Amino acid sequence: MWRKKAKQTVATANGIKKKLRAGRAEKRLITRARHQNKILKHSDMKVSKEYQQQWSKLMFNFFNYLPTKYKQASQQDWAVRKLVWDFKNGKRSMTVAKLVAEKMVQLFGNEAKNLVFACIPASSEQRNMVRYKIFSEEVCRLVGAVNAFDHIRVHGARLAIHETKCSKNLETVQTIDFDKDFFKGKKILVFDDVLTLGYSYAKFSCMLESFGASVIGGFFLGKTMMLN
Repeated sequence: MWRKKAKQTVATANGIKKKLRAGRAEKRLITRARHQNKILKHSDMKVSKEYQQQWSKLMFNFFNYLPTKYKQASQQDWAVRKLVWDFKNGKRSMTVAKLVAEKMVQLFGNEAKNLVFACIPASSEQRNMVRYKIFSEEVCRLVGAVNAFDHIRVHGARLAIHETKCSKNLETVQTIDFDKDFFKGKKILVFDDVLTLGYSYAKFSCMLESFGASVIGGFFLGKTMMLN
């Protein structure tokens, strides 16, 4: 009798475990489906020819960046995450500058000295200073390139109203001023910390080219991985 009860208890426990596993698996499938739908929505968006032209240029990423929403991350994934997070906070400027400088020399040789190195601004003036000032100075010192940092000004984050058909929302936005005369006739290499869909890169590059510059492509510390 005792053995039967024990077997029933084990069977019940196993059944609960199977249900829990099935529930987790179902949640993972739902999450993946939602993520794929988001990607499809972006890919279905009508994109201007100017953006497509920017995406056809050189777009080099040093690492693949796995977002934290993906829990099953390897040791390498965590190392890249930490590098990206540290860089954003201004802690690994010299390390990343050396990587970027070496790649510029490898790809462009002596022509790297004739390039203007332009970082896509961070979300506020303070973050932009912390993330890119020392970094861009070091890249240009190592390569001999021209630094665009002082020719792109980010004014402190401010509140703006974002209005849709259904509602109004207050959002924090940045105001960017460009030294338009500086960029005219220059060859630009764009840099950003993380590349996801590429809209920020394309918009920034199109803006520079509207001033008469020629963007040759972009470098990115990390590229967001989209797992299925």
